[in-house]
Amino acid sequence: GGGLEWPPYSPDLYPCDLFLWGYIKDHCYAENPETVSDLVVAIKKVVSNIKDDMLEKVFTSFRKRIDFCTNSDGAHFENIYH
Repeated sequence: GGGLEWPPYSPDLYPCDLFLWGYIKDHCYAENPETVSDLVVAIKKVVSNIKDDMLEKVFTSFRKRIDFCTNSDGAHFENIYH
């Protein structure tokens, strides 16, 4: 075993789409959690209610970004968010 190696400065390759993080954050804080425990409950609630079609879009976008990076032949690029 060992850790999962991931490019530390490649926002285009974040495993979790930035949109999804924003969605989770917005919905969690809409409930105004006052404690860490409240925040954990809110996160679990939001994540468990994410629709399959939204997750599919997130993973499709991630796959497109991986393909773009793979096909870049080592070239530098910026802002390939889809």
